[in-house]
Amino acid sequence: MQTMKDERPDLSGGIPAARRRYLTIAGILFRLLTPAQRRALYRRTARSLGSAPRAIRLRHAGNCGRADPAFGSGVAAALGLQAARS
Repeated sequence: MQTMKDERPDLSGGIPAARRRYLTIAGILFRLLTPAQRRALYRRTARSLGSAPRAIRLRHAGNCGRADPAFGSGVAAALGLQAARS
């Protein structure tokens, strides 16, 4: 006898549950930081990943942005990945 598979839509965006939890926790921790602590985090990230290939820097900034948009923007800017604004 065959059973019906649950047909609920996948709202995770293809991100596994463990990864979503990790990103949620990272976002919560980021939001606990003061502005000075956030700037220090951006600087440390830039020092650590500054010489990595662009694809890796983009991926890391994207992951940070999934945790919190401000986190992703700050990391991208520190890594020199944001387009110059006029």
